[in-house]
This record gives sequence, structure tokens and C-alpha cells, in this order.
Amino acid sequence: MEDWRRRELDRLAAAGYLPTIQKLAKDHSAPFWWHDATRPIGNHIEHNGTITFVRTDQETLGISCAHVHDGWLRDKAVNPNLVCQIGGITFDPEDRLIDINRRLDLATYKLSDVVVNGSRSIVHSPRTWPPTDIADGELVILGGWPGILREKATGQTHFYFASFITRIDQTSADHLAVHLNLAEAHGLAGLLVPTSPDLGGSSGGPVFRIREEPIVLLELVGVVYQYTAAFELLRGRRASSIRSNGTIP
Repeated sequence: MEDWRRRELDRLAAAGYLPTIQKLAKDHSAPFWWHDATRPIGNHIEHNGTITFVRTDQETLGISCAHVHDGWLRDKAVNPNLVCQIGGITFDPEDRLIDINRRLDLATYKLSDVVVNGSRSIVHSPRTWPPTDIADGELVILGGWPGILREKATGQTHFYFASFITRIDQTSADHLAVHLNLAEAHGLAGLLVPTSPDLGGSSGGPVFRIREEPIVLLELVGVVYQYTAAFELLRGRRASSIRSNGTIP
């Protein structure tokens, strides 16, 4: 790990912020998954992604990726016995859908506090929406619920949240990118991660800017949509691409 990243983590850990930051990032999202309802839970999980929760001045939103939503539609067309869940609660993506933008690979859903609480999550409530611009070099925590950290057995399923603290390497009008050093990654639920792993399932996960003013605050600035294992390159869409009512221009 680069010296500056190690110093950043050491500083946050020494201040007592690191566990809190990691827990907040985890609690503001949930696994977005589907399974065969005719078989015991955990015995047949088709796929999973991630959904992130945010409350704007107009709506309580679930934000994920268009390809996650489309994956559900494809699998359901093949197997009508599939049931979708977010965390621990049944979820109907088609009924809750507000908007989908396949060019940006974003999908938004209209949620209630009952649904969010049932998913065992907490809604992120930013001070303003859309979020302010993020620049190259800013400190962020990002993550998701990848399939490689999913444990399944007959009658039960366990998901683990993978989080990474790093700095933004590149931004554009609707895009952000970071390079992850997974060989020495911090915050992967204490589990050993193989070299160049497949982080599929993290799509829809949050990218939070870490602010210190003077207390640590998280601000949702992006949504993970792609990971390239060969280059350990993670890409996200800017959260500012989404309007307060959940529509996507």
C-alpha cells in the first residue's frame, strides 16, 4: 500500500473514526438479490447487486444500476419462481421503479421507511441534493456487497460488505474512477481476498466523500457501476446525475 494511503488510514483509525465510517457506509446500503422461492432460502441464489438509500427533499430513493435491474428481469423471465429481496425484505423492482437510464447504467426506486428498515439499513440524509462536485484527489469510502463474500447454505444466506478508503483518481461530468490495491485492501470484513478478484455484486454500491469539518461527515457523491478486475479499476456514476425526485436526465 502506498505510504500516503497507509498514513490516511492510520490517522482515521487513531482518531476513532474508521470503524464508524465503515459502518455508516455499510448501513446506508443493502444487498439487492433474488432466489428461487420454491427452494430453501440460501439454496438457490441467482444473482445479487447492491442498492444505496438516500433521502432527498422530495423522495426516499433506492439507487442501483440499470444492469442489475435488467439482470432481474432476464432471470425472472426464465424462472418465474424467483423472488427479489433487498437485505431481509421482499422487494418488487418493477413496481418500485422510478426511472432507469441505461447509458449511465443507473436505476432509481421509490421506497418507504418500512422497506428500508426491513432491509436492515438506514437512509442517508444529505444536507443538500444534488451533492456538490467532487474533484480528483478527494478522499472517499466506497463499497458494495460482492458475490465472492456471499455465504449460502440451505435455509440461510449471509452477505458481507466490502469497503475501501482511497482517493478519487479521475472525474468527469458524470463519471468517477479509482484504482484499488486489493492485495492490501482495508475493510473487507476480515476475509482474505484473492488477487484480482471478481467484485461482481458491488454494482449500485455507494461512493461517499469523507468530510472533516470538524467532525467526520459522509456525503454520497457516486454510485458504483463497474469493476475491471484485471486493472483493479472501479468506476462510478456521479450521484448528481439523479434529480431529487429520482428521475435521471
